[in-house]
Amino acid sequence: MTSQATHIRWTSWGRPVATGNGLTWLWTNKGLVGPVRIALRAVDLGRCGRGPRAYRRLEYRTPSRVGGPLGRWTVWEGATATPPHTICNSY
Repeated sequence: MTSQATHIRWTSWGRPVATGNGLTWLWTNKGLVGPVRIALRAVDLGRCGRGPRAYRRLEYRTPSRVGGPLGRWTVWEGATATPPHTICNSY
């Protein structure tokens, strides 16, 4: 995946888990291919200090090949860093 997603349509925004669907592109041995479907899941609804409520973790699923089924849920890049990169602690 290219770490970009476009045309996202969210549902359940503001609830503990918000889900979205959109498009992304895949890196393969043939280069960048797509667009392909991406499923997104925003979780860990909380606050950044005294700021507004925000989702602090983003997970996604993409196919491993164009036209393939969506794979397993994966944490969006940055969330596995130490300390985790979140909307509260970005890059």
